[in-house]
Amino acid sequence: MPRVLFMESRSPTSRLPLAALACLSTVAGLIYAQFHLFGNTTEINVFGRSAFGWMLDLWRSGRIFGGSVYYLGWAMPAVVLLLLYVRRRELAAAPRAIFWPGLAVVVLALLMHWAGARAQQTRLSLIALIVLIWGIPLFLYGWSLARRLLFPVGLLIFCVPLNFLDAVTFPMRIVSAQIAAGFLNGIGIAVGRSGSALLAPAPATYAVDGADPASGLGTLLTLAAIVAIAGYLRRDRAWVLIFTAGALIPAMIMAGALRLTGSVIGAEILGPDTALLLHRRAGLVVMLVLTLLLLAGIRVGLRRLAAMRRAS
Repeated sequence: MPRVLFMESRSPTSRLPLAALACLSTVAGLIYAQFHLFGNTTEINVFGRSAFGWMLDLWRSGRIFGGSVYYLGWAMPAVVLLLLYVRRRELAAAPRAIFWPGLAVVVLALLMHWAGARAQQTRLSLIALIVLIWGIPLFLYGWSLARRLLFPVGLLIFCVPLNFLDAVTFPMRIVSAQIAAGFLNGIGIAVGRSGSALLAPAPATYAVDGADPASGLGTLLTLAAIVAIAGYLRRDRAWVLIFTAGALIPAMIMAGALRLTGSVIGAEILGPDTALLLHRRAGLVVMLVLTLLLLAGIRVGLRRLAAMRRAS
C-alpha cells in the first residue's frame, strides 16, 4: 500500500492511547467551541451564535415538522452511540493507518462551515460538522475504520432541521385525502374534500384533517430513519435499501388514506367527538404502524417474487 497515502504505527506503546485520547479530546473541545460560539449567523438576536442552540430551538418549534416537537433529533445521537456500541468489536478490529486524503475531507468540512456562516445557512454548518466528525477518523485511522463509521455518523443528518422539505409531504397528504374520499363515497359515506381534509355534510358536520403532525415531515423522517437503521442492522444490500426507501412514500400515502378512512368510519359508528379524539391522540402511532406494516408487506412480496423467479 503506498506510503504516500498511509502511515502505519509500527511500535505502539502504552502512552499512545492516552496521547491519542488527549489529542481527540482537545480537537472535540475546539470543534464544540467553534460551532457553539461561532456556529450561527442567522437571526442572532433570536437564536444566539450557537449552531446547537439554533438547532434545538427549531426542534422545539411548533411551526415546523407538522407543528410538533422533533423528537427524532433528540433521539438520534443516542441511537448513533448505540449502533457504535453494537458494532464495537468490528470497529476495534478494523486496521488503522493515517490516510492523508482524509485531511482534504477535514479541510472541506471547515470550508463548508465557513461558507455556511458567510451565507447565513446554519444547516450547511451543521452538515459540515457531520462531515468533520467523520473526516477526522478518516484522516487519523484510515478508510477501513471510516467506512464502518460512515452509516452511523451519517445518521446525524436526521438531527439537522430539514423543515424546508415539508413541501414533499404536502402533495402526499392531498393524495391520501383523494384516495380516502373516493373510497368513502364509493361505499356510500358522503364526504367532501378541501385540501387534505375530509368534510362530512350536514347534519353530521365534522372534519377529519390529514394536515397534522402524524402526516408531516417529522413522521416521514422518523420512518426513513427506522427503515435505514433496520436495513443497516440486517446488513441489507444497497439496492434493497434504495427500494425500501422508494417504497416509503407510497406506503405513507396509503397509510394516510387508511387512517383518514378509519377516522370517518369511526365517526359514523362511534360519533364525531370520539373518532376525532382518537384521530388526534393516536394519529402518530397509527401512521407509524400502518406504514411499517405496508413496507413489511412490500418486502415479503418482493422476496416471494424473487423466490418464484428462482424456482422457474
